[in-house]
Amino acid sequence: NQISNMEIGDVSADTVVTMTYTDDAQQGVKIHLAHDASDNMELILGDGPVYYDTSTPSTGESGISTPKMVLRRDGSSLKTVFALVHEPFTGGATAIQSVDKTIIESNGVPVELALTITFTDGRVDHHLFSLDGDDEVNIEDQRSMSVGPLSANASYAAAITDGPDCDLYLIGGTSASCGTKSLSLPEAVRSEERRV
Repeated sequence: NQISNMEIGDVSADTVVTMTYTDDAQQGVKIHLAHDASDNMELILGDGPVYYDTSTPSTGESGISTPKMVLRRDGSSLKTVFALVHEPFTGGATAIQSVDKTIIESNGVPVELALTITFTDGRVDHHLFSLDGDDEVNIEDQRSMSVGPLSANASYAAAITDGPDCDLYLIGGTSASCGTKSLSLPEAVRSEERRV
């Protein structure tokens, strides 16, 4: 076990972990965990080695350490889809009010992840991820999806809304729309170059 100063606890519905710098407790990152409470995950926090640290090779002495976070579940044939939203921490109040996650399944297999991030200033970000059935984002797995005001045919799409304003982002897809804004792209065509 290479983790020291370990703390272990069950993950509640709205878990937020703040990790700060050793030399400046007012700087770091807040990590918002979006998951299903029924996943019964365990959160392990502690300090662990920095794997690029070469300050004490082969001496057995402690080198540089860094905060570590591990999410764990016990069991077999587990399928867990969760999201970690990172927010810069500068000693003040959080800018994120909530992170909501929705999973769309087809025949018991997760095929779409929708995230809605609501900020304390009123801004709302909507993100859509197409999952390839193995709980991973696959750029080639384009599908029709929607969350809130965002609709897309893509492997990933986002709408960053601030009141009536909306910025759209699209990866691996042909269309996205939010309110009165829309993006439309021709479908990508793959070609193979053969060399003789």
